[in-house]
Amino acid sequence: MSEFDSSFDTLTGLYNRAAFDKAIKQIEEKKAFSVIVLDINDFKSVNDTFGHDYGDTVIKAVAAIIQKSFDKHYICFRFGGDEFVIISSETDQEKIENHLKTMTNNLTEMREKGTPFPTVSYGYSFFRAGEKMDFSKTLREADKQMYQFKKIHKANINH
Repeated sequence: MSEFDSSFDTLTGLYNRAAFDKAIKQIEEKKAFSVIVLDINDFKSVNDTFGHDYGDTVIKAVAAIIQKSFDKHYICFRFGGDEFVIISSETDQEKIENHLKTMTNNLTEMREKGTPFPTVSYGYSFFRAGEKMDFSKTLREADKQMYQFKKIHKANINH
């Protein structure tokens, strides 16, 4: 039971970083997969403006929206702080984009209700079956894409 409990993040109920580390060791080279990296934009300012309790509320709400927006083919992890990672056997870019759009729409609904709610940046990458397995490379590609998204988002806000 304690191993089961230690697989989950206590704040969000998502799988935690330890569960993520175990999961990536079980991925096979024979199977294609996708990795999605998500990060809450300007999370430090949420904590600084509204306090850490509200910051925790935001992390929980974002985690719930992520979980609600992705079906059973996606495994959601709280990677740390305000970062989340999703691993999936889904490699259809259009389907992934649809789930991301659903997530973005769900987050927008929260803001439209008047809740001071941040936006989220994301990036994703694919591992093609038959390649030499390099999970860290796939994760770095998704992370790099997420930071490019974040940079564009900040530029749009500043203009």
